[in-house]
This record gives sequence, structure tokens and C-alpha cells, in this order.
Amino acid sequence: MKRRTAAALAALGMTITGVAFAPSPASAAESDVSIQACTLSVGAPTKSGSTITGTGSRTSGCGTGKTRIGIQRSRWYGWEYMATKEITGSGSVSYNCAGTGTHDFRTIQEGRNVGGSPLVVTSGSRTFSC
Repeated sequence: MKRRTAAALAALGMTITGVAFAPSPASAAESDVSIQACTLSVGAPTKSGSTITGTGSRTSGCGTGKTRIGIQRSRWYGWEYMATKEITGSGSVSYNCAGTGTHDFRTIQEGRNVGGSPLVVTSGSRTFSC
């Protein structure tokens, strides 16, 4: 199942690099509290005119805190943030790339699960000329 999920996400230009899974109790009698898994997901960036847009979402198991979604471009020294935005459920972030040349772009989302562990998800990269 994990391989099929990874293959399906790769086909959509998505990768999951951090997902926290909560253990499920053996029976309802063992626990009165149900803990959901925190899952972040992002879509590969898209371009319309000079605007590059990345989308992301998170499940309710991520708690009440916000997550940060961003657009990054590849540079010789690594990935550079071009735009960021905090979201609480799902949302998008945009960047006007006019006059910047040709670069690889990706969407990234960062947050923490209910236990405080960091989660990071990045999309596959796409090359755009601006």
C-alpha cells in the first residue's frame, strides 16, 4: 500500500517527507481519546502569466497551530524561499516571477504534529521561464 500511495503521489508531482501517525488503541475501552494523524499535502506549482502558485492543505489531526506554505526556487546554494503564507486548513501562496529568468520551483509546507514533531512536505519541482 505504501508503494502504491508513493507512486500515486509522484504521478501528481507530490512527495511526502514527514507524516506522523498516531497509534490506534486496541479497543475503545483502552482510550476515550481518539488521536488523528497529522498529514500535510502540497501540489506541484503552477504558472499563469508571471504568477507561480503553490497549494497545500493539512488534516485536522495537526492541532490548532498554523502551518507555513511557500514557493521555493532552486539556486546553486540550495532552495530559496520566494513567498510564504501561514494557513490553518488549506490555502495557496503566489509569487510574481516576472523578469527572474528560468528556474526550478517547488511548493513546500512546514508544520508540527500534535506532539510537536516537525513535519515538512515538498512537491516535485517544475521549471518555469519568467
